[in-house]
Amino acid sequence: MWLALTLGLLATMIGTLRAQAPSHPSIRAQALALEVDLAQDPDRYYLIVDLSEHFIDLKAGARRLKRWKLLDSLYDGAPVTLMTFKQHLAPSTPEPGPNRGRIGGRSLPLDFKGRLTEGPRSTSRLYFQPPFLIQGGLPSRPQLNHAVLSGQDIRSLTSALEPGTPAILIPASEMR
Repeated sequence: MWLALTLGLLATMIGTLRAQAPSHPSIRAQALALEVDLAQDPDRYYLIVDLSEHFIDLKAGARRLKRWKLLDSLYDGAPVTLMTFKQHLAPSTPEPGPNRGRIGGRSLPLDFKGRLTEGPRSTSRLYFQPPFLIQGGLPSRPQLNHAVLSGQDIRSLTSALEPGTPAILIPASEMR
């Protein structure tokens, strides 16, 4: 049964990759091999950051849960990279604390307080290791390896990720 499930997941991923625009076969094969390893746990999220097709997929167990379109990207590195999400920062937003921010010194339930002050913003930045940045809007330093999403998209992507979430980065075809 376990073998049948694994073969089924592999067939689904191969069908997905064939449906995409053709690109360098060895690059796709490397990405597929990494994805097969990540898809073994159907409850764990992972990302596919495909710069050649201009999208980011959120997946769990080889099932695509959500797709976001990239507005811009820059990458100069290894052909296929397995990254790890480290943290997200929301610049230009007040930090929570006594008598600061929108809630001031008022006492609110923790979940409500967290959503008000610590939730994702349209300016959120997602930092990965090896160094890669995903953010909403235009990057402040264009020499960084990065991908740009719309403000709403970065908010929803940030909400889905936890530190340690793996991501497979597939470079743009002109970079190969």
